[in-house]
Amino acid sequence: MPGESLFSIEEAIDKGTIVMNLLSDAAQSSTWSHISPLITKGKTLYFSHGFSVVYKDDTKVVPPKDVDVILVAPKGSGRTVRTLFKEGRGINSSVAVFQDVTGKAMEKAVAIGVAIGSGYMYETTFEKEVFSDLTGERGVVSTPSICIQTLRSSVFPSLQPLSVSPSLACY
Repeated sequence: MPGESLFSIEEAIDKGTIVMNLLSDAAQSSTWSHISPLITKGKTLYFSHGFSVVYKDDTKVVPPKDVDVILVAPKGSGRTVRTLFKEGRGINSSVAVFQDVTGKAMEKAVAIGVAIGSGYMYETTFEKEVFSDLTGERGVVSTPSICIQTLRSSVFPSLQPLSVSPSLACY
């Protein structure tokens, strides 16, 4: 209901304590100048993918210095996350903290991971999440005929110089 459970973006950000920026990378970049002034001291800014923050020079998405900035990145599409949640199951997710102003940023990230039904969470960084996600997407989406073993044997070595853990490299 409008005014009770449905709000404009501006009003939702004002009322919320955790601001979930779940827009596409391109939309995050194009809307950032409008929403960033609304993300005020004490709020937490949440992302499900670290691209916009990692490539801030290109996207212009620079989080305010006085907010926690966290990431929970499910290893599947939004549809898969929702379907598994409704079935009482979960999907693995990576969790990361870009900025911890309160000292509770990781606690918040893990709580969100539990809330969305993450079956297993592993800690990473925004940068490592982006590198593994882009490498995996390019390998899987661009060449679907590649078998898993071949993909892993080519992806893993490319992620080792970036200090990506073996468990993260396999996602």
